[in-house]
Amino acid sequence: MLKKLITNTYFFFGELTFLALITHNENFFFHQNYQIRIVIYVISLFYLIFVIKLIGFSQKQLGLTKKDFLPSLKSIAPIIVLFILILPIIRLFYPSLFGLSLHPDSIWLILLRGFYYSIISAPVQELIFRAYVVNRLEQFSLNRHFLIVVSSLIFALAHWPFGSFPMVISTFVLGILLSVNFLKYRNIFTPIIVHSLVGLALMLCILQ
Repeated sequence: MLKKLITNTYFFFGELTFLALITHNENFFFHQNYQIRIVIYVISLFYLIFVIKLIGFSQKQLGLTKKDFLPSLKSIAPIIVLFILILPIIRLFYPSLFGLSLHPDSIWLILLRGFYYSIISAPVQELIFRAYVVNRLEQFSLNRHFLIVVSSLIFALAHWPFGSFPMVISTFVLGILLSVNFLKYRNIFTPIIVHSLVGLALMLCILQ
């Protein structure tokens, strides 16, 4: 038991170190370099599959189930809908908060990035920061506050390269909402859907 805990600790802190090294280099993981992020996400997905099989996380632990999908979606829907509706208003009065200057060359590129975000980025991020990280943290503590805050901080850290402090804060808040939802219902599909919708709404707001 102790040997397994030590091994898991080495693995987890190794993963955090790797994440910190990536996010420290803003040019490498800059928001315009979405091709690089796709490669990283794909590699991360294969790594997750390897470690999940190694540790033996069940589908139920990871939230890969239909159970409680509708209740979990209904519980978080009002606040997410409100956030998405308020986002353009904030953009209107405080455009500097959305100063990422995303300049797509064509409508097709916008659609491509939206498709990539919904199909690849958001699902992989939720599998990493909710399904995987939360289960990893549960190997150290079952305290809900610890699980919610630490997983949300890691989630926010991964968005540091965007160079927007408001985005990091909002990502942290979103992480808390999604972590609370995931811990209550253990269904990863709701966080994936919510993450996709919020990300697409934000993407529209930062288009220049």
